[in-house]
Amino acid sequence: MMNSINLKNTLLPTLDFWFAHDSTHADKLDRVEVQISSNGYSFNTIQTINRYNANFANPGWQKYTVDLSNYTSETCVIIAFRAISAGGGNMWIDRIAINSAKEMSVLLDIPKEEDLMACELDHKELKVKISNNTLLPIDFDQIPVILTLNISGAKTLSYKDTLTGILNGNAEMDIVLDSDFDFSLNGTYNFRAYISNIDNLPDNDTATSSIVISPDIYLVSLDSIGTRSIKEYVYPSVLLRNTGNLTIKEIPIRIKVNGGNDVTETAYIELAAGNDTLYTLNTPYVVPLEPTYDLMIITELICDPVKNNDTLRSTENVNEPAIKIQNIISPSSSICDSGLTEIYPQVVINNTGNPDIDVVIHISMDTASHVFASLVDTIAFVLSGTTTYNFTKSYIVPNMPTNSIYNVKAYIYSPTYTYSQTACVILKEEEDNVSTLSKDNWTLGQNIPNPAQSSLVIPYTVPREGDVIFKIMSINGQVLYYNIMHVLKGNHQIEHNIASFADGIYYYSMEYEGERIIKKMTIQK
Repeated sequence: MMNSINLKNTLLPTLDFWFAHDSTHADKLDRVEVQISSNGYSFNTIQTINRYNANFANPGWQKYTVDLSNYTSETCVIIAFRAISAGGGNMWIDRIAINSAKEMSVLLDIPKEEDLMACELDHKELKVKISNNTLLPIDFDQIPVILTLNISGAKTLSYKDTLTGILNGNAEMDIVLDSDFDFSLNGTYNFRAYISNIDNLPDNDTATSSIVISPDIYLVSLDSIGTRSIKEYVYPSVLLRNTGNLTIKEIPIRIKVNGGNDVTETAYIELAAGNDTLYTLNTPYVVPLEPTYDLMIITELICDPVKNNDTLRSTENVNEPAIKIQNIISPSSSICDSGLTEIYPQVVINNTGNPDIDVVIHISMDTASHVFASLVDTIAFVLSGTTTYNFTKSYIVPNMPTNSIYNVKAYIYSPTYTYSQTACVILKEEEDNVSTLSKDNWTLGQNIPNPAQSSLVIPYTVPREGDVIFKIMSINGQVLYYNIMHVLKGNHQIEHNIASFADGIYYYSMEYEGERIIKKMTIQK
């Protein structure tokens, strides 16, 4: 008798044993009844085996297999061998065993699209779950089983693993085939995992799955910017839509104003596939000085393969500035200045808005579109209303024929808002030495050689240690060379290479302790 046998969840269970037959005493019905009970007191005969068998002229063994499939829902059965003797001979049974078919299933355990984040697709785990769907353990060391995982589509790879150890009945085991898989390549990944066939139900020995990687952020629209003021901070709002199939949680955004002045920001938002959101940037751009400007907003999701929906462009308008040049007082448009006169420009500024700080003002002088002087000052504070401003820098009036004119242009912020007028010149007749304000014992000599050729030497003397400023200017007043030197008391000389200068008349000057000496120089090579 075999007690307490659990047949629940077994597959095709059988009772196997060997029985000894012979061919003697054919009239004697010696036999064995195989009986089974699921309640412990009532037994059913499921097979009867007679000792006598005409096929065994010589006594021998025969294997018997009794199907127990009707009892696979039973957790405890008793199997009994009831021997009935009729006096014909001994009956023998050997090698009694309960067997069951093996049944395993394969399940792919890989990332799901809804759990993946765009651009964070590396270091992922590929795992296969093997289940023993029967009661009996499987010893892989006795029954070799090979697990194979094939990948096709975006990537072509194959993994193989020979299973080892024992998988207990109704148990599972996880096989990690790759712990560092990279889904960064866009496309479809097809997975097929299977085991070598060791069981009677091969239908579940193979598992398949597919994953599509297709991130895409769509920059749908830009909220109206409207007309803004110069130097105003603007925080644009854009509509972002996730038209891919993966969640996006970090979206780099770049703003370009007139093709430059880049502003960058990362939008830390979690945007599921198919959703959209209106996002206002936390980092502003500054409205430029021009009346209009080109605005470009770009999403720069590094793993987004679709680039034709990542950019928005618009042309935006700027309010006219509140601060403008209203008039140029000096140089005058009606009173001519003598050539070689030093002038500190003076302008009138009109501010129709609030007081402002660090206002940059530009002024330039030109003859026939040739700019010979250009000055830039920064005004620390400009009040509302009208202000007269004196430049801290100066220029030299070109020594041109009397009643010659040159252009004076001044602006704040942008040349678009330039105030222009003309100034006139009175020719200053001089000898070679044009000497203005001088100090005792401060001298500036004539260039050597004279006329100058490819190089020259200019001697000078200063009565005290200090800074001197040396300039070479064209006849129109354009500064061609400029140098500040700290010198000791006494005699000195300046050496300078003028090989690149064209033949003609030039001026050179030296400033010392707030005064200047100017001399005429002829270059003749």
